[in-house]
Amino acid sequence: MELGQKFADFVTGLRFEQVDPRDLETAKQSILDFLGVALAGVGELPEQILWSRVSRCSSDEASVIGQTQKTTSWLAALVNGTLGHSLDFDDTAGFGHASVIIVPALLACGERAQSTGKELLTAYVAAFEVGFALNSLTRRGEDEHHGMHATGIFGPITSATAAGKIAGLDGETMRQAWGIAVSQSAGVTGNFGTHTKPLHAGLASQAGVLAAELAAGGFTSNPNAFDAPLGFMYSVVAPAYFPEIDFSKASDALGQNNLSSSLSFKKYPCGFIAQGAIDAALKLRSQLLPRGADEITSIKVRVPMLESFFRVSPTGDVAGKFSYQYTAACALLDGQVTKWSFSDEAFQRPELKGLLDSFSVEVDAESGPHGILSVEAGGQELVQQIELPTGHASRPISTEEIRQKFMLNAEPVLGSQHAGEIASMVLDLENLPNLAALMDRLATRN
Repeated sequence: MELGQKFADFVTGLRFEQVDPRDLETAKQSILDFLGVALAGVGELPEQILWSRVSRCSSDEASVIGQTQKTTSWLAALVNGTLGHSLDFDDTAGFGHASVIIVPALLACGERAQSTGKELLTAYVAAFEVGFALNSLTRRGEDEHHGMHATGIFGPITSATAAGKIAGLDGETMRQAWGIAVSQSAGVTGNFGTHTKPLHAGLASQAGVLAAELAAGGFTSNPNAFDAPLGFMYSVVAPAYFPEIDFSKASDALGQNNLSSSLSFKKYPCGFIAQGAIDAALKLRSQLLPRGADEITSIKVRVPMLESFFRVSPTGDVAGKFSYQYTAACALLDGQVTKWSFSDEAFQRPELKGLLDSFSVEVDAESGPHGILSVEAGGQELVQQIELPTGHASRPISTEEIRQKFMLNAEPVLGSQHAGEIASMVLDLENLPNLAALMDRLATRN
């Protein structure tokens, strides 16, 4: 049996009652977290530019977060996906940023179909499982997948899965949707540190919604597009080792509670790789007090591997989100890393530039599994091991912590009452009869 057929059997056969309660809880956490970080992206430059174009296309199909005007389902997925990734504050998994792909597709298609909360949760889990299973076949290197962004290449597939599940596609039509989706897989890591990185998420979510809708209308593709010669794995992900792939590994991985065991959440609005270094910097800062950051003469990060996309020159705005130097320096100077940390105002501070000038990053195979941060200040050297951050799948955070993060992100846009109502709806999503009330609040129509 081809891989596509096995995937299709799993997706079309999955029922709400079959989903592990741990995965359902994680799905609700991830949807709430996505909504919060998307609301925090409202008014940011990527959203302004993109919406100024998309707003020309009015429709009554689907809502855009923070906008009263509706648009088409796939354009809503485009904007909402870009919004959710614009601060790089969203969750992450082995196959990229999961929820900024899956949730916009669910909202766009689920609003039009008047889906229930149970249907959304089931579709989320199905889409995540497909992304996880495909990624289990790959080898990720310093350049992700030979320079391709995992979010952009796996995203159209997971989005098509979510959209197709909501639409009730049968197995053969789902396979056609995946075939259409894989021809839209794209996104180069050379665009990290620019507005185009969050656009990867929006384009991927849009691609999957469009693929599912085209397939539902009879549009054709290769139904074996995952594992066929010249298909997705060969052409996009693994051309160097395609003959060595054991595709049974992917089908065996389906439905093994992969969501609750592998999804990670962020404490800081920047690349996930920097999260542990920020935690280490905050620990060192507490040791430096009451001395100030002006006594620091040297800062050094040593890591066992330095991904190519984390060699971005540290600046404000989005580029600083992919820099050990910038993120750790902000933590040492301010005692926190927030949305403001990546503003031009924050970047232009002379005291921050002084810390950046004293910062170095080195590759050191002996630096431990995640690296070491060291600071010299007042003639003393302080050393802190970099660890996996709180929020990593192996160090999970609670639903209440996710709710608090959502409220901090959502309240400035919606006010505390509407933000609280949305949080309550999402955390009780299995009892939501349809999306209308939720989408009205997210679109600020209510």
